[in-house]
Amino acid sequence: MTFVAMMLSPTLKHAIAMLEPVTLELGALGCHVTDLQRVLLLFGFAIALNGCFDATTQRAVQTLQRAYGLPPSGRFNPQTWYALNFGWPNRSEAQN
Repeated sequence: MTFVAMMLSPTLKHAIAMLEPVTLELGALGCHVTDLQRVLLLFGFAIALNGCFDATTQRAVQTLQRAYGLPPSGRFNPQTWYALNFGWPNRSEAQN
């Protein structure tokens, strides 16, 4: 089952709703990264919840982006946020 097709649990839906449409990339630190990592953990990725956007977090974001039909940049960006919240890529948005 793909991420897109799976039923999202209320806990996962709540965690996704807490995300901000910010751009996060390798080396980013802080609460936005922790919120993203919490979502990735709920999706089943084996990553640390440490607030550091490390290589493991980047690979998880790439996998998630591929599942949603997005370019696998490894950066969490507004387009990735849109896909998580609405289930498809926002193709009208410029890619970040």
